[in-house]
Amino acid sequence: MNRTSELVLAATPDLKSLDHEDRTMTEIDRAELTRLVGAEVYAVQPEPVPTGGLHSRVFACRSVAGELILRICEGRQGFYTHYFPERVKWDEWMDQHWAVEAAQAAGVPAPEIVSSDRNRRWVVMKRLPGIPIDGRYETWQGCPYDEREFGLLLYRLHSVIPSGFGPINDSGRALFGTWAEFLVEAARSAILTCRERAAVSPTLCRQLENIWMPALAETSVEKTSLLHMESLVFSNIMYDP
Repeated sequence: MNRTSELVLAATPDLKSLDHEDRTMTEIDRAELTRLVGAEVYAVQPEPVPTGGLHSRVFACRSVAGELILRICEGRQGFYTHYFPERVKWDEWMDQHWAVEAAQAAGVPAPEIVSSDRNRRWVVMKRLPGIPIDGRYETWQGCPYDEREFGLLLYRLHSVIPSGFGPINDSGRALFGTWAEFLVEAARSAILTCRERAAVSPTLCRQLENIWMPALAETSVEKTSLLHMESLVFSNIMYDP
């Protein structure tokens, strides 16, 4: 789902090209923004982001149409797309309109997209009131929402049936056709990263390639289901009894 409840995504500095960088670093043209929104935008200012958000610039906009958020995409949109560059068409990873629509259909609050400009990599949304989840989990004082209601929202998210496995692009297309294929490619990328960082021994890397990856290739899942929080990362383990 790529975190539909957040207006800003996790940080990464990689850009597809300098051309994208040139476009996103220019000053914001309020007249052009007004044209895109279809209503006069009379104030634009940077939106403070307490944690994360470094691969998007975010602005609060006041307009005749109400309070808006402008997000300017400046890098890889979605953590796991970084690990599958040969599969990712960058123009298909920007406004996440499938994620927003799927969340809204499931009854989960999500920011309504007003307009997108893929050439400028601008995404304009209606401001969604709420309290951001603090990325500093060790010091966070707990969920500010009713736990039962929050659990219901998570249940609704998990009820969404995706088209496949792995990261999902703006239009709802998943990068992989099977769960095993996704796991193997994620494992391959993790082992390569460990090699590059000398995080584990070469012997262990070979053992993982010879034993772990073939076992992952035999994993089968009949029913797709939605996982959020960027799917799998190094510190997460999934267990199915």
